[in-house]
Amino acid sequence: MAEHRLLRDASYTKRWRSDPDAERVAKRMKKHQGEWFNFVRYEEVEPTNNLAERALRPEVVFRKIIGGHRSWSGAKKHDILRSTLATCKLRGENFIDFLEHKYEKSVTS
Repeated sequence: MAEHRLLRDASYTKRWRSDPDAERVAKRMKKHQGEWFNFVRYEEVEPTNNLAERALRPEVVFRKIIGGHRSWSGAKKHDILRSTLATCKLRGENFIDFLEHKYEKSVTS
């Protein structure tokens, strides 16, 4: 994909070269320019990250209600458990059945 003319135009780029943040953003845009409009090329790609944001929201609310975790280890275990639960929900799988199959023993007995 051809570079955008603003990224090629030397007179334009001189303006932001003195600002490190602007230069960092411009480099990132140039590096990933082929990915910015994938949602136009591929019908299955969402134009927003709303699905991901909605998936995270219950966890953020839960963390705020309980006031965080007492340890990094506890936070990591909670994240893994909730991520697995969310994945099972998205796949339409039963969480308990998944755990029993994964660990080859009954979770409920």
